[in-house]
Amino acid sequence: MFFNRQVLFRVLVKNKIIEIRKLRIKFDIKKNRSREQNKATIEIYNLNETTRANIKNEGVTVELFAGYASDVGLIFRGDIREVSHKKTGADMVTRITAGDGDNALRKSTINVTLPSNSNLKAHINALASKLEGIKIGKIIGIDDLEANKRATTFTGSVREELDRLATKYDFAYTIENHIFSLVRNKQHTGLSEIISVESGMIEVPIATEKGVDVKTLLNNNLKCNDLFRLESKFLKRNYRIDELTFKGDTHSREWFSLVKGVNLA
Repeated sequence: MFFNRQVLFRVLVKNKIIEIRKLRIKFDIKKNRSREQNKATIEIYNLNETTRANIKNEGVTVELFAGYASDVGLIFRGDIREVSHKKTGADMVTRITAGDGDNALRKSTINVTLPSNSNLKAHINALASKLEGIKIGKIIGIDDLEANKRATTFTGSVREELDRLATKYDFAYTIENHIFSLVRNKQHTGLSEIISVESGMIEVPIATEKGVDVKTLLNNNLKCNDLFRLESKFLKRNYRIDELTFKGDTHSREWFSLVKGVNLA
């Protein structure tokens, strides 16, 4: 499992999909459960001229799948922010920066009035449904919040309205792989993985003020807001994933996940 690393980069442009598998690909993907966008820096070596031309436009959607022969999964889906091409020695290196949900968060607007006694979850669904190209995922921890007694109007930027509600009601929302999710403080989306030496943990976990920092072989099943069970010599407990980094290079030893876990107890 820990050998035979696999990666697939896809460009979704107009009515076609361009797939890149066998070239050298480096990536650095940073995710978190807060309002800060998930972002990726991806470098691809020696693309042909036609492919370089197709991925030069801002806003084009890209996807990166990574893992091993028996387990390859999506670790990033986002919209291009910037593309550059640079000759480095004998190689032409294409460097892409992208943001998850970038187009939707920058461009989506709303103009709607919800009736009196509509609750916060109805407000969130109304806003999230206006994020073009983004699916609505799990919304956790706000069902019991008090309903508004008056009609509520949302107008203008969807992102600004979401940020205002997040501050007022103390929740975090994120877009991960073009899926919107919202989790209140001290909540989570369920147990997903057990992290141990047997499952690919490398180096010793580092206890932090809020929880723990863990390094593993690249694990595409990890997602922000999920719980993971840490099974190490000195630490055995559950943590929520608050920050997550995927780093890899098909032509070097770099192929791992960095997890910042928070203790919710």
